[in-house]
Amino acid sequence: MRTCLPAVLFFLFISVSVFAGGTTYYVAPPAAGGSNANDGSPGSPWATLQHAANQVAAGDTVVTAPGIYAGFNVVSSGLQNSPITFRGQSGAVIDTAAAYYNGNHRSRINIDSQSWIIIEGFEVVGSNDQRTSKEGIRCVASPGTDYGHITIRLCHVHHNGDRNIFTGHYNHLIIHHNVIHHAHDEHGIYISNSGDHHQVFSNTVYSNSGCALHVNSDESQGGDGLIIDVAVGENIMHGNGGGGSYIDPSGNPQISPGGGSAINFDSVQQSRIQNNLLYNNHASGISLYRGDGALPSSGNVVVNNTIHQAADGRWAINISDAATGNTLFNNILLNDHSFRGSLIITSDSLPGLASDSNIVMDRFNVDDGSNITLAQWRALTGQDRSSIALAPAQWPTLFTDLAGDDYHLAPESIARDIGAPQLAGDSAPSYDIEGLPRPLFIGFDIGAYEFPFPDLPCPGDYSGDGDTNSADITTYLAAWFADLQNGTTLADMNSDQVTTSADITAFLAQWFMGIAIPAC
Repeated sequence: MRTCLPAVLFFLFISVSVFAGGTTYYVAPPAAGGSNANDGSPGSPWATLQHAANQVAAGDTVVTAPGIYAGFNVVSSGLQNSPITFRGQSGAVIDTAAAYYNGNHRSRINIDSQSWIIIEGFEVVGSNDQRTSKEGIRCVASPGTDYGHITIRLCHVHHNGDRNIFTGHYNHLIIHHNVIHHAHDEHGIYISNSGDHHQVFSNTVYSNSGCALHVNSDESQGGDGLIIDVAVGENIMHGNGGGGSYIDPSGNPQISPGGGSAINFDSVQQSRIQNNLLYNNHASGISLYRGDGALPSSGNVVVNNTIHQAADGRWAINISDAATGNTLFNNILLNDHSFRGSLIITSDSLPGLASDSNIVMDRFNVDDGSNITLAQWRALTGQDRSSIALAPAQWPTLFTDLAGDDYHLAPESIARDIGAPQLAGDSAPSYDIEGLPRPLFIGFDIGAYEFPFPDLPCPGDYSGDGDTNSADITTYLAAWFADLQNGTTLADMNSDQVTTSADITAFLAQWFMGIAIPAC
C-alpha cells in the first residue's frame, strides 16, 4: 500500500518514464477544435473519447481537454509497462453514458474484459435515473478469466444511479486519490466476485446510499467465491449508509434503505485495513463476515483506524459467521448509538482473534446478547489487556476538534505513544493516514493519525544540527571541559550556575530521550 507523498511522486515518475514510448493523442470539444476527422495531435484533436478509445493501442495516452463529454467503452488492452491511459485535464467531465456495448448501456466509463488500463483525472457524474445512469466507472469480466491491472486515480465520481465505481471478476485493481460520493442506490466503491490483489487507498468517500467500500465475493456468480489480498488504507469515509432515492430501470421511483458498512468485507481473507478515518456513518464501521461468498472473512488485520459511529449507526466493528483469526490493534472505536458500541462478534469468530491496544467505549457484545464491559470482555476472552475504555465525556480530549470532525490527535491525547508496534506477528503501519512516519516519538500512536513532531529542537541536540547523535556528546563534552578550564557555564544543564558532573547526568538524560525519538 503506497500512499505517502514520496511514493505517489515515484508512481507518477514511473507513469511518465517507464510507461513512456507510446503515442499521446488529444481530445477536445468541437468548440475547441475537436473533430473525429482530425489526426488526434495537439493542434488537431479528436472530438469524442469513444473515437479515441477505438484508435489507441498499448502504451498510448489520451489527454482530454476541459469540456463535457459522452462516456466511452474501452475496447483494447494495454500491456505490462505499456498501459493505455485516459487522462482528463481539470474540467474534463463525462456526464452521459457510453454507447451500448456487450449488453451494457448505462455506464459512463465501461471497461469490459480489458487489462492494463489507467483512468485518471475525470469528473464522472450521473443522475438518480437508472434508465440512463447506473455505474460511473464499470470494470467487468467473465468468471475464471485473468483480466485486471486497472488503475482509477485522481477522479471525481459522483451522483450515479446505482454505484459510483463497480468491478466484477477483476484482479489487481488500484483505486486511489479519488473523491467518490452520492451513489443514489448502492455503494461508493463496489468490488465484486472473485478477483484478488486490490489496493484502495487515499480516497475520500462520502454520502453514498450504501457502503463506502463493499468487497463481496458472491459465490453464485462463478469463480472461487473468495477475494484475497485487499489493502484498504488512508481513506476518509463519512456519512455513508443512510439510503437514497432513485428511479429504477422501469421508471418507478424507489427508496434505497441504505445499510452495509463503511468498509464491508464479505468472504475476504488475508487482507489489511489500516489508517482509515471512518466517521458519522449510518450503518456499521467495519464488517468482516460471510454473506454470499464461499468462506468466512478470516485472517485479516485491522490496525490504526479511527472509527466514530453516528447515533443511528451500528457497531464500530462487526465480526461474524466464523470469521476467525482476525487481528485488531491500535484502533480508536467510538460510538454515539444509545446501546451499540465498539465491537460485536459471534462466538464462532473468536478462535484465533487477537485484539489489543485499542481505545474503546465500555461496550462489547458476543452473539448479539447482552452488552458487556471491557473488563467483562477481558475476562471472557483474554483479549484487549492493554486497551483503554473511555467514557463519552472524555472523547473530546483525544482529538483536535471532535465536534468539528477534526480527528487529528490533541497534544494531550492519551492515544499518543501507547500503541503496539505489532500484534500476533502483524506489524503496525510505518506511516499514518497523511504519510507521516510512525512512530514519531517514543511509541506508536493509536488511531489513523500520528501526532506530528513539533517544530522544537530535539532533546540532547547540543550541536544544533537538528538531530540527536554522537556529535552532540562530542560537542557537549568539549564545552564541559572548557567550562572547567575557563570557569564558564556553557555546559550548565541543570541551571545551578555551575558546571559539574551533575550536568553530564542531566545532558545524558536529554540525549537518551532524543535518541528514542525516531524523528530526531
